[in-house]
This record gives sequence, C-alpha cells and structure tokens, in this order.
Amino acid sequence: PSENKDLEISKERAKNLNQKERSAIEEWIRQQNKTFYPMTLNYWADIDLKKRSPAPKNQPISYQYDLYDFGNEKIYNKPIKKEEVLPGKYLELKSVEDAVKYLKNGEEVTLLVPSVLAYGTYGDGHKITNDIPLMIRLKKTQ
Repeated sequence: PSENKDLEISKERAKNLNQKERSAIEEWIRQQNKTFYPMTLNYWADIDLKKRSPAPKNQPISYQYDLYDFGNEKIYNKPIKKEEVLPGKYLELKSVEDAVKYLKNGEEVTLLVPSVLAYGTYGDGHKITNDIPLMIRLKKTQ
C-alpha cells in the first residue's frame, strides 16, 4: 500500500508540474509575434501540423534538431542528427517523433515542449536537468 501512495504522490506532482509548465508556455506564446498551434500530443508547433497527413510508415526519414531553453539559449553546440530512421523506431523524444512525420523535406518547425515530453524528471544526464521544458528547432533533411 505504501507503494501505491508513493505512486499517487508522483502522479499528482507530475500533473501539477505539467499544468504549471503549460500555463508558463502559453504565457510565453502570448508574448511572441508568431502563432503556435497546440498539438494533440500536448506540445505546440509553429506550423499547424494537424492539417497534414503523416509520411508513410515504411519510408525512412532523416532529420536534425537543436534544443533551446525558453530564454532562447542553445543547450548543445551541435544539432542532434538522425539518418534514415523508420517512423516509430526513433527512440526519440515523443514530440520530435510525432512532428517529424508531418514535415516536408527541408522544412523546419519550432516545437514548444513541456518537460514531461522532453527529458522529464531525470534530465538527459548531461546539460539538461530535471523538469525543464524545451524549445526544439526540428528540420527534416530527407
């Protein structure tokens, strides 16, 4: 029973954190001179990807992305690059995996991602600490 209580406390913490981050991101969006569209997976994109069809599941995709904090500071100097990966096989951030399948070759999108869809409670073990929402600049390269 104490495990159940711990799980409930953890779930409640995650829910509260997500609501707080979503409110902060929505406030940040209001201060921009650009439109961001809410996506069904709980992130925002500066292209309305919901109006598009996804790429075929058996077609390899190449892409790269840069990670930023909401102060627009780049977290890593070099972009993270993935070559010829099959959709669903990325082992990637869920928001990146979701968005890239809607992009055209050479197209870029900015994603605003709550920490629960980024590196969550643990961070990435390097420069990204726990509970950090991210801005992701994603480009489909092929």
